[in-house]
Amino acid sequence: MIYVDSGEGRKMIVRLHETPACRLFVDADTPLEELDAFAERLGLVPRYRRGCLHYDLSWGKRLEALRKGATAVTPKQAGAIFKRWEKKISVPKSEGA
Repeated sequence: MIYVDSGEGRKMIVRLHETPACRLFVDADTPLEELDAFAERLGLVPRYRRGCLHYDLSWGKRLEALRKGATAVTPKQAGAIFKRWEKKISVPKSEGA
């Protein structure tokens, strides 16, 4: 599933101006390729993700993402989704390390 958060307090620089921002992301059960494909439908390119688990979006792109089917989530819900990602991608520490 594709999500956008409310971006509370998040900012990004667009054309040399600071503007409100939010994140576009997927849950830990959705392949990142689906996130990249959705981002492309918004006019973004996969390299914008730069190895992260999300894309930063302007408010205009957030509205477009919602119109195209993304689900809005609260900061608390977003945090829970990212915690599941952390569990999925974490590497167990070796003994004695």
